[in-house]
Order: sequence, then structure tokens, then C-alpha cells
Amino acid sequence: MSWDLVVFAADTPMGVDDAGHARFDDDFSPSPLGTQDEVRGTLSQVFPALDWADPTWGQLEGDGFSIEVALGGAKTLAGPLPCAHAGMPPQRLCV
Repeated sequence: MSWDLVVFAADTPMGVDDAGHARFDDDFSPSPLGTQDEVRGTLSQVFPALDWADPTWGQLEGDGFSIEVALGGAKTLAGPLPCAHAGMPPQRLCV
């Protein structure tokens, strides 16, 4: 199984449809997450083994999963896309 995780600022409004899927308004625009240094620092607190050898591309290999975080070249980030590929349910990454 593979799936994607998307990180947004905590103040991002989001609803849930009748099927339980997350939905954003049509005019959705995420609040900035912070500078690249701030985002790397926060993600590294959650995932201390995240490798930032390339400061715009974080990588983490674990037992049955991998995460790649593409920050790109923007100075302030609206929302990086951590791509997680795993043979486990995504909840196991968060516990």
C-alpha cells in the first residue's frame, strides 16, 4: 500500500464529507508553514532520523516504510508534501 501525507498549518479550515473524506473549500489557500529552517526543525523533532543531506529534500527509511519530504526552493513554505510509501497503515508512523 502507498499513500501520501500532506502537512498544512494548524489553522487550515477543513471539512469532512459524508464518506468521511477530508475536503477543503474551493477557495482554499494554506497559511504559510514557516521558513525552510523552521519546517526542517519541526519535522526533525517529530522524525529525528530524517536525513537532510540535501536541505530541500528530507529522507527517512524505517521498518516497512520510507518518507521523502520535498521542500523545493521557496524561502517560506505554504505546505510541503511528505510522501510516505509503506506496507503498513499510516497510523503506525504517528505513534
